Amino acid sequence: MFNIDKRILNFLVITVLTIMTFFWTFFIFKYPIDFQVVLFVLGIRFLATFLIFKDYSLSWSKVSQKTFLIKSFVYISAFIVYMPFVYGHYRIAFMLSELFLYLFLINFLMYAYYLYINKSKISKTKKVVIYGAGKAGVKIWDELKDSEYKIRYFVDDNQSLHKRSIDGVKIVS
Repeated sequence: MFNIDKRILNFLVITVLTIMTFFWTFFIFKYPIDFQVVLFVLGIRFLATFLIFKDYSLSWSKVSQKTFLIKSFVYISAFIVYMPFVYGHYRIAFMLSELFLYLFLINFLMYAYYLYINKSKISKTKKVVIYGAGKAGVKIWDELKDSEYKIRYFVDDNQSLHKRSIDGVKIVS
C-alpha cells in the first residue's frame, strides 16, 4: 500500500473528484466544458479545506460521522462562496448537481478507504459474550467491534430484549 501523506492525499482527491464531477455534470447538462469554472471552484475548495477546521489534515483511516459532517460543511461553505461568481453563467441546478455528486463521492470514498484500511486488517481470532444489552453492554460492544474480538452474543435477563439483536448480534437469555 502506498504511504502517502494525508494532506497530499486529500488535495489529490479534491482535484480528481472536482474534475470528475464537473466533467460528468457538464456532460449531463450538455454544456461545453469550461475549464475556468473548474479551476475557480477547485481553488475555492482548496482554500476552504485549508481554512475551515483544518480539514486537509483529517485522517481518512480514522473517519467517523463527525468527519463526514466536517467535510460536508467545508464544501457547502465553499459552494456558498463560489456560487455568486458563477450564478449568471450557470444555473443553480447545474452547480447543486455537481456539489451533491461531489459530496456523495468524497464521503463514499472516505468510508470505503476506512473499511479497506481498518476492517480488512482485523482478523477476529477471539470470541466473546457480553453480559448485558443495555448502555454498558452496547458501549463494550462499540469498543470491541473494531478489535480482534468477535462478539458472539449479548446475554441479558430482560425478557423484552430476548430474540432481538444489536447490529446483527443476538440477545439471548
